[in-house]
Amino acid sequence: MTNAHPFDKHYFHGGARVGGYAGAGYRDFPVHWNTYARVMERTPASVLELGCGRGYVLKRCAAYGKIPAVGLEISEHCYLTRAHDAICSHDVTCAPWPVADRDFDLCVSVAFLEHVPEDELPRVFAEMERTCARGLHGIDIDDRDHFDQTHCTIRPLAWWRARLPKGHEAIDKEDLESGALILPNGIYDGLKLNLGSHTHMFHGWRNLDRGDLGAWAMANGYGFSRVDLRDGIPYDDGIVDLIFLSHVLEHFSYDDGARLLRECRRTLKPGGIARIAVPDTGALARRFLAGTIDDLGELCGADGLSGATLFHELLYGGDHRALYDEPALLRAVRSAGFARGKRVSFGHSASVVMQRETIDLYPEISLFVEAIA
Repeated sequence: MTNAHPFDKHYFHGGARVGGYAGAGYRDFPVHWNTYARVMERTPASVLELGCGRGYVLKRCAAYGKIPAVGLEISEHCYLTRAHDAICSHDVTCAPWPVADRDFDLCVSVAFLEHVPEDELPRVFAEMERTCARGLHGIDIDDRDHFDQTHCTIRPLAWWRARLPKGHEAIDKEDLESGALILPNGIYDGLKLNLGSHTHMFHGWRNLDRGDLGAWAMANGYGFSRVDLRDGIPYDDGIVDLIFLSHVLEHFSYDDGARLLRECRRTLKPGGIARIAVPDTGALARRFLAGTIDDLGELCGADGLSGATLFHELLYGGDHRALYDEPALLRAVRSAGFARGKRVSFGHSASVVMQRETIDLYPEISLFVEAIA
């Protein structure tokens, strides 16, 4: 891997150029639960994940395992769309890593080491040994689909086991992810709605979207209802514990959005929480005026966007119909009848359940507000 690495948005959304994540692209695959479970079987005191992507496994380690979990990731796209904040942008072939000696217990990697050129591996192995007491590595050992052209080192497990540092396990990544879905205890408490979910669904939640996603949801173990939210939320008054409304409200007109927020307030129990995320118009405007909007180019689906064109795409792309900054969203929350609303930070919530079970989108451009019924 070099500074001109191929792991951009194209790699994670279809892989048309050099292979990668085909179909629906990179997302929080259900098998991440199985990887997390097998990591926790090793009872780690802390985890350092190499090539962590957006950090879906890290998020679980921190939220459910309650252990320190940090990731190293070369992809700017993954960093900008991260699911967990403890991700450091770093090319692991560059030593030393920004990690102190023996700072972590367990070094974890999944479908990562085969992307490292063979002549760079000794340096990576040396850093593993310096920074971590032991390791667990799920490796693609036979390039099954021959789609990903970024694979550099395809070797049998015996080859990896002979070269990894002492205490570092190498297993077939298919074995790491295999078997029936392993969900943690306590995930199903309460009635929780994920509104306008598309494929950003959560296990243990009722995911609602107007798309025809029933078969997809069933195949992936999600609870799903096909609902057009413009017609309201099909639940009785005051029975819902939590609502997650992430990058949905901006797709409604202001009037329809106001009605949807009133529906959220109607269905929530007293003291229930609606977590609302929208593009932060104020933050994006400040970036544009400061000349730093181009730093967000990897978020968009087209190459070469910059300046005013990128600013416009981030605000209005994807059929956005409304703009909100913090004062505007808080006014909308109050007008909908919520007792109070408060800006919150990425990945943090007044609800332990919300913080543990949901994954925020687009931390660099989002405004997060929690509205209390």
